[in-house]
Amino acid sequence: MSDWYDPDMDWKWNVQNIWGNLTHPFTRTFHWFVKSIQYSRLLWNDFDWDYSYILILLQYKLKRTRKRILDNNIILRAEEIAAQIKHAEDLIQKWYDDDFCKDLYEAHDKKWGKMVDLSEPIEHNGIKMYTWNMSRENATTPELQEQEKKEFMAIHQKAEEAKEKNFDELFAHIRKYIQGWWD
Repeated sequence: MSDWYDPDMDWKWNVQNIWGNLTHPFTRTFHWFVKSIQYSRLLWNDFDWDYSYILILLQYKLKRTRKRILDNNIILRAEEIAAQIKHAEDLIQKWYDDDFCKDLYEAHDKKWGKMVDLSEPIEHNGIKMYTWNMSRENATTPELQEQEKKEFMAIHQKAEEAKEKNFDELFAHIRKYIQGWWD
């Protein structure tokens, strides 16, 4: 049986099928061109050396897929699937915003004050260099400076753990649901 004509269907359906087969290469090329322009705006600032760019591309693709599923509405659970995809997008955005332990950092800043640059120039082989030595206004003694750094590192460790937990949740969520995200 030919792809052009189906004797089990009426003439109107067959005409539409023939027209679709004739115009498909042109509409496919047009849609590819439009999509290429849309992606080019994102890809202009894309680089191949950091995982952050992978996440940004993934978030963009998830957003496009979610919108397509909602716009076409040809699957039974379109709203549910769109919510699953949106959750993955939100987890990537949470990583991108990097506000993990924000309240702890703010409390630390309030307790210890603003950063103070204690760096001093040193000369090495005739080249003026600087040591990086930062402290806080309220860390006025070496003991307090050590305590401030220790507290800061504890907050930093909690933030890194929260970031890792966010990654775990993101990829577990994608793994659990991705095979149902189709349109």
